[in-house]
Amino acid sequence: MRKSSLLLVGAALVAALPFVAVQPASAAPVCAKGKLCTWTGANFSGTRHDRTTSAGHGCFAPGVGTSFRTISNQSGRAVTVYSDTGCYGSTVVIKNGQYSESLPFAAKSLSW
Repeated sequence: MRKSSLLLVGAALVAALPFVAVQPASAAPVCAKGKLCTWTGANFSGTRHDRTTSAGHGCFAPGVGTSFRTISNQSGRAVTVYSDTGCYGSTVVIKNGQYSESLPFAAKSLSW
C-alpha cells in the first residue's frame, strides 16, 4: 500500500514538471514601474530598450530596422504591438503589468 502511494506521488510530480517555471518568477522587476521595456530577442535576451509612454497617443517604432521579440509593460497603460511598421499587421495587446517573453512575431511598431 505504501509503495503504491509513493509511486502515485512520484508519477504526479513527474507529470507536473513540464509546467513548472514556464514563465520567469517575475518579469515586472525586470522593467521599472512607469516604463515600457523591449528586448530584441526572445526570453529577455538581446538589446534592451526602455521607453516612457508619453501623455498622448501615437504609433512608435523601436528604431530604424529594429524589431523586438520580448516586451514588459509597466507603463500604466495598455500597449498594442504590431508585426509591421506604421502600426499595421498582426497585433497583440499587452496590458499594464503584463509581459510577453516571446511574441508570436518580430514586432516592428507599437502604440498606446
